[in-house]
Amino acid sequence: MKFSTFSLILTISSSASLIAAVPLGFSNYTEISERATVDLGDWQLFGRDESDIYGREPTEWQLSERDLELRAPTPKPFDVKHWKKQDRDVKIEKFVATAVKMPQVFDPKDSAKQLIHWRGGVAYQASNKWRSTSLDTRKLSVDDPEIEVQLISKDFMVSSAAPYYWETKVVKEYTTAQVHELLVKKKFNQYSYNGAGSGCLTWTTALVGLFESEGIIAKGSKAAFEKKVEEVRKDPKYWVPVETGAKFYE
Repeated sequence: MKFSTFSLILTISSSASLIAAVPLGFSNYTEISERATVDLGDWQLFGRDESDIYGREPTEWQLSERDLELRAPTPKPFDVKHWKKQDRDVKIEKFVATAVKMPQVFDPKDSAKQLIHWRGGVAYQASNKWRSTSLDTRKLSVDDPEIEVQLISKDFMVSSAAPYYWETKVVKEYTTAQVHELLVKKKFNQYSYNGAGSGCLTWTTALVGLFESEGIIAKGSKAAFEKKVEEVRKDPKYWVPVETGAKFYE
């Protein structure tokens, strides 16, 4: 349906405001306590005054969670640009999950709690020194929830920016090349963060579960990792968001 004329509607609530151009005669308009929405058939636009979990201000227009469900996801290829040749076919010895502090990012409800970013990794020794391949996720833009999975060479096992980490021995002979092949086979790049831009912990937990189910690490590893997560959550210095809505997709 096309409209040649538009009217301007301004709504103000106690916690959010929205200015939207809406076709004249359009009546399906609702206001909700924390956001105002205009139902435009298959699309909704909303404005809100809170920033996302990384402290960034919202753009003038953002997609609602319903929009994200309707829009067909586009998997991104694995990023291996920073995965060095020397690390691409090495026998792994440990699996490591790290809780890395995000610089200058804090809980909007408690500025004393710094955001934690979770990522996995596999570690091995070379010339009597530990190296690792980081298995990480990132968003390329605020408005795009689909993540990119990165395999990155590191000349250490645990980052100095990680106040917490969890490690376990590898119990099955496995190489970094096989890890890459497994993640591709299991489509671990087909994953979306939630509407607030959070989802790294859910992905990392699934990664631990995958390694356990494949027999690469011991049974009970996922449960042990989840105990470590709860330990970090209880630390008053750090913020581990609840990641409702983050998920894998087909």
